[in-house]
Amino acid sequence: MLVIKDLTKGFGNEEENRDLVVARCSFSVDSGTIVCIKGMSGCGKTTLLRMLALQLTPDAGTILLDGVDLLSLSKAERAVYHNRHIAYIPQDYALIPILTAEENIGLPAMLRGEAVDSRYVGTLIEELNLKPCRYQYPHELSGGQKQRCAIARAMVQGAGLLLADEPTSSLDDTSTEAVLTLFCRYRDNGGSILMTSHDPRLIHIADVVYPMERGNICTEY
Repeated sequence: MLVIKDLTKGFGNEEENRDLVVARCSFSVDSGTIVCIKGMSGCGKTTLLRMLALQLTPDAGTILLDGVDLLSLSKAERAVYHNRHIAYIPQDYALIPILTAEENIGLPAMLRGEAVDSRYVGTLIEELNLKPCRYQYPHELSGGQKQRCAIARAMVQGAGLLLADEPTSSLDDTSTEAVLTLFCRYRDNGGSILMTSHDPRLIHIADVVYPMERGNICTEY
């Protein structure tokens, strides 16, 4: 279970001139549920997810995942915890340029020093129609192919929490349907998903939908 309390983040050098992007956000994500955050561009959705993915440090607030206070961990501890417990699909895909699509998908296991589950990787490559590009490098892939690789990599990670920032923004209808199936299976296996999206098909499978406005979450929706 993910619990966020009073999470706040601003940008700017001087306190009085800081641009508050996320303002005292408080909500929770239960195990085995999909929560979708929707809102206009610039409302703070990506900044919120980057803090939960431990890529940005909040100015204030608390992030608890299964009772662990993530912000109390050291930088090294956060990296280890993230790789084992939090999967993140960013908008920029974050693929490693010197690895093939297939190698990028298996990267989480390699970072943990574990053997890659080639059968599962192969299944994901099949389901997400990545066979034609499995041996190609990121610079050879289309935006949609990169996004599908990032999604497959998150699935391989096997984390309890999946964070997804507009995960179908570059996908066609067929690929989107495949992602919906993967996300529903992830939830049915007990995983939690927190995603941002304007896609009505993704919103439809969510158990909870929260609007975000001016850096805050409306939990009364």
